[in-house]
Amino acid sequence: TTIALRAQACRAARSDDPAVAAQALRQRLCLEQTWLETDANLVGLAARTPALVRDAVDDLVTILPPTGCTGAHVPSVPAPPAPAIAARVRAIDARLREIATVLAPLTRLAEVRALGAEVGALGDGALASRWHSALASALMLGGDTAGALAELEQTARLAEAAGDDDGHARAMLDRLRVGFSRGDGDLERLRADAEAAAQRLGNPAIDAEVALGVALMQVSRGDAATARRAIEGALARYEPIAIDAHARIIAMWQNLGGACQAMGDLDAAQRAFDRGLALAHARWGDDHPETLELRGARATNLMYRGDLAAAERELVAVAAGLTRQLGLASPTVMQARAYLCELALERRDPARALAACRDALASGEAAFGADSPQLGWPLTLQAQAQLASGAPADAVRSAERALAGYAHGTLAPTDIPLAQAYLAIALDRTGARDRARALAGSVARTLASMPDLAATLAELRAQFPGLPSE
Repeated sequence: TTIALRAQACRAARSDDPAVAAQALRQRLCLEQTWLETDANLVGLAARTPALVRDAVDDLVTILPPTGCTGAHVPSVPAPPAPAIAARVRAIDARLREIATVLAPLTRLAEVRALGAEVGALGDGALASRWHSALASALMLGGDTAGALAELEQTARLAEAAGDDDGHARAMLDRLRVGFSRGDGDLERLRADAEAAAQRLGNPAIDAEVALGVALMQVSRGDAATARRAIEGALARYEPIAIDAHARIIAMWQNLGGACQAMGDLDAAQRAFDRGLALAHARWGDDHPETLELRGARATNLMYRGDLAAAERELVAVAAGLTRQLGLASPTVMQARAYLCELALERRDPARALAACRDALASGEAAFGADSPQLGWPLTLQAQAQLASGAPADAVRSAERALAGYAHGTLAPTDIPLAQAYLAIALDRTGARDRARALAGSVARTLASMPDLAATLAELRAQFPGLPSE
């Protein structure tokens, strides 16, 4: 297809009509870019591990299809690097792709930063844009959402200046994702920018990713039903172009399960998690971290359905498997252990909850450092366990530490009000009643707008009778 379209564009480039010739040149450059991206994605494939081969095949889906270069609007592509630096640009791009497979957040961040001086010295705007994008991903993995957002602003600016519609659209998409995770107030602008950039690019995979990003934003706003339809729409766009058990399809099934959970349809959530888990087994096998992570998500749904014994068996197995595969310093190990803490709280077993939270925090601190916002969730769970254990002063320290971490950036709009609610309860139980009631009154208004936190609001009202209803 590419060869035929390239030949067609070359013939049109010889047209006597300047407009036709100019359009044909844009088409040919676009086709060359899709070919170069495909080639870069597949180079050295024989030497890669099976997992990296599978990832490379996945990435083919996100490359603009050749037919996307032949319409009335042709996406712009960056000029190729100067011959004198072309080999180094290719080498750095290859290294950035390798670094993206590193799971340890601090290691990934250090390795991306180590390339910064050379990227700057080469002076290639498109490469600089890709480097800032890789840096944003590493910062986001480490929980520095403010830093990630700043890097994505740079990514978008440099991509646009380099004439890289693809890089610009991906930066706008990532800005939306990070803005959502931070709970930023200007999400509608980020959404509009992402949708406009995706429309300009015309890549069906990016269209589906933007739809998914918007859907997750809707979940956070309590509109899980609309989000569910949007994720189903994203799946309908992605599945026809996906190759085999695509990682993004698996993630979308997991997201769909989360949306169904949020709207209270736990049976539909179970079906979505089951579908995602079946695909994960087919793609990665039983013991791969991605499979185990989805198995953990499925186990949380068992917990919310009240099957606590089955949920505990699954989560214990998931935590052990992830620790075996990834070691202590792992975000997903932290998450699995934190769910065990949440499960123990559901079972009204504060001693076991405290032990699980300590384990979760040990993993989180090893992975992210002691001050990361990623520790906020297990710290907030630990505060709840400490309250249940009759240790409100300890709970104050845990909640305050969570909030101090969130000063560097939050991961979800519910993070801060959740920690504030348990801080208010803990303060009241330590005798700091004036501060506690002032904080409770403030956070209650926020919680009232978050249906997912209705149970927390009920706990707050039980501790502070007479709180205003609105």
